[in-house]
Parts: sequence; structure tokens; C-alpha cells
Amino acid sequence: MNEDNHESSSSGCDNQIEFLVSEAERRRRVNHLETEVHELGYDPFSYCGRRVHVLLLTKLISVLTIPFYIAIVIFISFFGNATSVMFSVIILGSVVMSTCYGAFRGAKMCLIPFVILQLVFLIYDLILIAILLVAVVFPKMFLSALLRLPLEDIPFGTDQVLLGCSLLLALLLAPLVWTTHVVYIDFLFISQVDETLHMLKEVNAITSGSPLHTLTHFSGQPKSFAR
Repeated sequence: MNEDNHESSSSGCDNQIEFLVSEAERRRRVNHLETEVHELGYDPFSYCGRRVHVLLLTKLISVLTIPFYIAIVIFISFFGNATSVMFSVIILGSVVMSTCYGAFRGAKMCLIPFVILQLVFLIYDLILIAILLVAVVFPKMFLSALLRLPLEDIPFGTDQVLLGCSLLLALLLAPLVWTTHVVYIDFLFISQVDETLHMLKEVNAITSGSPLHTLTHFSGQPKSFAR
């Protein structure tokens, strides 16, 4: 009997020592990683040498994209009909309001329409660049003739105009990619914060709850104690 108790106590001590060693090793690795991150200055949620956080950048993007969307509506009003203008106002207006609310209120789901719309603009921009370059390289194609027909009265050469338009569209690629990346990183940051807060609420509810609440939480039903 004593030997069994001795063996059980020794095994328990071994388990405690193993736990302490593993815990000390985990803390050492975490501290080492934090030291490396601090030395390298790496922060996935900050830019410009950790001077500007992604939350501030998303707020600036949500405000600065409003003139860009207004320019798109004006462009559509010159070359489209009333229906296309109405749909563009509804779509772009809803995206602007959703993005501003998500940026200033920390609502991650409201940032998804902006990311989707930016990806659509990016694909549309690449298609337009490809069409303009094809029109320059193959001037006798039917598509090239359609593009060159409105440009015949312009004093400049049609090839120069097509190349200039393709260059302007190519300059839009970098802002489109960068703004989409920043807002997506902000989405990941808000998701991580929400997950951390949810875990803290669960831990706080368990630690601050009564023994009856704790037993109910783990067993699924309250237990009565006999006096």
C-alpha cells in the first residue's frame, strides 16, 4: 500500500516537473520570438516603420475613395444611360457607407464589399489594358477599328492616345492593389481582436461565476450537494 502511494506520488511529481519544464520552455520561446520581432521591427498590422496603424489607414482610404467613386459616376453619366447611372450610384454609395461604417466602428463584415469591389475594378482594369494594347498591336482588327473610330478627329495619333490611356490605367493598378491589401489586413486585425475579446469574456465568465454556475457550465446540468 505504501509502495503504491509512493509510486503515485513520484509519478505526480514527475508530471509536475515535466509541466514546469515545458512551461518554462514555452515562455523562453515566446520571449525569444518577441525579442526577434522587436529587433526586426516587424508588425503585420502597421506600416511606415510601425508609425501608422492599419486602422488609421483604413479610415483614410474610406474617406479618400469617395472622390474616386464620384468621378466614376460622372464618367458613367457622360457615356451611359440613366439606368447605368442609377445602379452605379446605388452600388458605389452603399459601398462607401459600408466601408466608412466598418472603418470607424470596427465592423469587419462591412469591409467585405469594398474588397470585392476593388477586386472587380482590378480585373476590369487589366481587361481594359489588354484591349487597348491589342488595338495598338493589331490595328486591323474589328475591335481596334471600333476603338479608333471615335479618335479619328483628334489631332494626336490614335496609337499615342491608346497607349496613353493604357498607361493611365496601368498607374491605377498599384493603388487598387494597395488599398485592397490594407483593408483586408484591417479585416484580419479586427477578426483577431474579436476572437481575443471573446476568449477573455469566456474566461472571465468561468472564473467569476459561482460554483453552481461552473458545475453547470462543465456538466451541462446543476448538481445538488447533500448536507
